[in-house]
Amino acid sequence: MHLHFFVRPTRRVALDCEFVGVGLDGREDVLARVSLVNQHGQILLDLYVRPKERVVDFRTRVSGIRSSDLRSDGPAVTFEEATSRLAELLKNRILIGHSLTNDFKFNLH
Repeated sequence: MHLHFFVRPTRRVALDCEFVGVGLDGREDVLARVSLVNQHGQILLDLYVRPKERVVDFRTRVSGIRSSDLRSDGPAVTFEEATSRLAELLKNRILIGHSLTNDFKFNLH
């Protein structure tokens, strides 16, 4: 999963984030995937994000995320890289999404 260089951002973009569970009981959310599409539904960004903490619950039934997606030798990027790319694409855009308060549990740099 990566940034799609040949797809152009539009004024409106839509965001979706998926979280996995960390901590003793797996109830603490950490970002594990971030996806952004333009107003035509074309993918601008689709990244797996490698958590720093040990994942206790992948929430695969809801998130679709598997352990292989987040391995250090897999497709996942660091949190810093993912949020940096996302922040750049969100500049001067109108953000659309469902439950954005949940998707913005993490901090953009």
